[in-house]
Amino acid sequence: TTFTIVSSDEKSFQVERKALKQSGTTANYLDIKQLLLFCCKTIANSFKNKSGEQIRDDWGVENEFTPEEEAAIKKENEWCE
Repeated sequence: TTFTIVSSDEKSFQVERKALKQSGTTANYLDIKQLLLFCCKTIANSFKNKSGEQIRDDWGVENEFTPEEEAAIKKENEWCE
């Protein structure tokens, strides 16, 4: 999957998911704030209109909750939906 990063001067470039994650990690480690901001915004934009399950599938993140724990969390946070 590729993502488009758009800079503040409206230039854009395509980047693969793995490269985007590595760039964000590297930018954080090296304290390159603008690059980190662009990576974070791009990742956040990829979450729009998706469920938690879809995001986990897209990004290869394992669900750490049992179905019972997840149901309890959803019930506890009904007010914010």
